[in-house]
Amino acid sequence: MRTTPPSSRLPKGGAKAVISDLASFCGVPLSMTEDGLSGFNVRSAVTGSTCAEAILELAMLSGYIAYIDNSGALVVTSPATANPTFDVVLDDSGSDIDLDGYATQITVIVTRRKERSSSGSELETHYKGTTPSTRPTESTKSGSFSYTDAGGQEVTGSYSITTLEAFGVLKESTRAITRDGVTVTTHESHNYEWKSKTVWRGNQEYVLFAYCDTGYTLTRTVRRADVSLPWQGLAILRPV
Repeated sequence: MRTTPPSSRLPKGGAKAVISDLASFCGVPLSMTEDGLSGFNVRSAVTGSTCAEAILELAMLSGYIAYIDNSGALVVTSPATANPTFDVVLDDSGSDIDLDGYATQITVIVTRRKERSSSGSELETHYKGTTPSTRPTESTKSGSFSYTDAGGQEVTGSYSITTLEAFGVLKESTRAITRDGVTVTTHESHNYEWKSKTVWRGNQEYVLFAYCDTGYTLTRTVRRADVSLPWQGLAILRPV
């Protein structure tokens, strides 16, 4: 949660160089095999006020996920190649949450805790904290950037990213980059199914979310001024 250093103090290069510098600044080891967003000085796209926000922002722009593993290291990787796993047993009593066989991930939120105190000869139960909504919410971040590329051309760009919380997964994103009068716009939209359940384990309350990505669409358009160029790409991907 350290404040993000000024853009001028971040390294030049792609997302990996900037994320590595931010992780080092926070004293957190990094595991990131791919370069991520590149082709310009990505530091100009950083808008997060904290290092955590900036890292998640660059990870999403690169199409990656970011999380802290059990050893305390920051992992930035493609969700298609490595799902995060955590050696934490929430419940081994035999109870279960009905997932209907479709959930690919589960999110757990620690909420309230029971606290007992004596009042005269009786024990009274108090609750610390509140139970959050068991319905997911949407969170949107947007921004813009500009830079001069190696050929001396002015490049401008903008983006809007909507995530589904508390899952922390991409719900929708729109990215546009304009160079020499040509604008390339990429739009991605995901559909999710989810279930939730509130449980008590001892004196601690938990909210469980089970969810899966049921499919997404990806479109890319290229325009020059008000005239569409000869091609427009559309990809529709569904799970098998």
